[in-house]
Amino acid sequence: MALESWTQQQRDESRAIGLQEGLEQGLGEGLEAFRRAISTLAARRDLHLTPSSIARLNACRDLDQLLQWHSWLLEQSDAIVELP
Repeated sequence: MALESWTQQQRDESRAIGLQEGLEQGLGEGLEAFRRAISTLAARRDLHLTPSSIARLNACRDLDQLLQWHSWLLEQSDAIVELP
């Protein structure tokens, strides 16, 4: 019985670790896709992000912030823009 209990515990721990790793990978990939979408939006609207804006965009791991920047970019018309 002890061996079965230990084996089940190991399986449960492995599943939990796998789930966490999968969630982290999925979140990272989703954020990267959204950063690319923002860059594409800027390019299609002929907007040029400043180097500091590009660095901030690439470093951002906050979905709410990315959504705000996306909405903000839709309102911009200047050729060169600095993310707020």
